[in-house]
Amino acid sequence: MPPEYVGGLGMDGADMLRQFVEAGGTLITLDSSSELAVSVLGAPLRDATRGLSPNEFFCPGSVIRI
Repeated sequence: MPPEYVGGLGMDGADMLRQFVEAGGTLITLDSSSELAVSVLGAPLRDATRGLSPNEFFCPGSVIRI
């Protein structure tokens, strides 16, 4: 990977995402990237699957209607 794409989003990127959402933008996350919305952006969500093993909750390739 080129160096500019390695290392993740970083706090600057997270701040830019926060500004985007606060300005009315829609942020869509999938799989483990949803943790970013909760932990870094402070979205008022909770992970109902936290702490569950794949044997207790496994839903690969599915989109769940909320």
